[in-house]
Amino acid sequence: FFFSSRRRHTRCSGVSWARRCVQETGYQRRVHGVITNQVMSQVDGTALFAGDAKKPIGGNIMAHASTTRLYLRKGRGESRICKIYDSPSLPESEATYAIGKGGIQDFND
Repeated sequence: FFFSSRRRHTRCSGVSWARRCVQETGYQRRVHGVITNQVMSQVDGTALFAGDAKKPIGGNIMAHASTTRLYLRKGRGESRICKIYDSPSLPESEATYAIGKGGIQDFND
């Protein structure tokens, strides 16, 4: 038990340190920072009632570090979908885009 809790503390402090570095650099240089997080499938019984069976891996440290949270996923064909699902200044909405030779572009059917 001791080793496992100690390892978790080290991982959390590392994530917290990286988050602080990104935020401080952003404040000092007036740039936006992007922190990514992975999701994993939630396979326990609560996933049946929750609608979306994906759970962020970063936990509360990543959740509290974010001002605006975006959920990126693959759509049909070459389309991609970006959903704003937690933001103090933007309403919850979705946008469809594509990644082409020139970078990110509007998706046209």
